Amino acid sequence: MLVRVLFIVSILNVSAPAIAASPGPEASVLAFINEAWNQGDFSHMPAAFAPVSYLHFRGRDIQLDPESGKAIVMRWRAAFPDFRFKVEDMVVHADTVAVRLTFTGTMTGPFNNDQPTGKRMSVTEQIFCRVKAGRITDIWEDYDELGMRRQLGILH
Repeated sequence: MLVRVLFIVSILNVSAPAIAASPGPEASVLAFINEAWNQGDFSHMPAAFAPVSYLHFRGRDIQLDPESGKAIVMRWRAAFPDFRFKVEDMVVHADTVAVRLTFTGTMTGPFNNDQPTGKRMSVTEQIFCRVKAGRITDIWEDYDELGMRRQLGILH
């Protein structure tokens, strides 16, 4: 399985069809990262997500469907048009995919209640995704929000 995961990660920067054709639960997760987040292409989202999924973030369980998931990604990409996820590590066990990511971007648009700073940031994120029948049902996420806000000059 480790060889398969390393192969999947190595093709992340190739083409979307290569990712979509990959076996295992990591294919849906990598498609979501590469296509939606990195390319702004949401066409795969109905196939990548279960009709009802959940984002578990800091004690909140946020119900997701393809449209609400798209809205989250679009909000980030509007504030950080050059937003980019880079997969640093990935572990697949049964129906769970754990990914350690670095995300980068330049804040050229408003985000939450903060005005654009024009500054670039690079922070780490960890996600754990549960995938059933090839579709993401749950995402547990945490990222270095404090580091991000400091790099953007929002917090000193």
